[in-house]
Amino acid sequence: MNLFAHPPERRRRGTVLLQGGCTCCSCCCCVHSAGGVLGAIYGSLRRGAPAPEAETPRDVVRKEAVRTTVKAYWLSFTVVTTVSLFIATLTNPEELILGPILIGFCLPICQLVASLATWVFLISKDRPRECYRRLGRLTLFGFLGGLVGTLGTWLTLADWRLLG
Repeated sequence: MNLFAHPPERRRRGTVLLQGGCTCCSCCCCVHSAGGVLGAIYGSLRRGAPAPEAETPRDVVRKEAVRTTVKAYWLSFTVVTTVSLFIATLTNPEELILGPILIGFCLPICQLVASLATWVFLISKDRPRECYRRLGRLTLFGFLGGLVGTLGTWLTLADWRLLG
């Protein structure tokens, strides 16, 4: 199948910005961001928890520490993303779509900033060791999800004629 762009009947030929299917507006661009968020969600989940009637006092402290860390992470992630979107919109108010596009590309950086902000919060409150383990798990799975998403982006954009 060959596609041919016919010249316009009237007016001059214009520049096409954000054309669908190219690397700046196709769904494959932000796969690394989606992978990072999905990885962080997976890192937030608590598996292997004992039944409520079999909980020991240590399990209760651990559950509260995990809950505090997860809440602090997602709150800081929401704040960082909202502030970034607000700044991106203020820098160029005529292009309202620019902010969400930049957030889509830079979401893994926002996740890292959220992890650092949560770490500072945990240090300031002198939280138990479980909090740091959960934050490390959140950050690790977010990073691994971003890597998987980057691999998905690369596979989507790869020129298969060069590979085989």
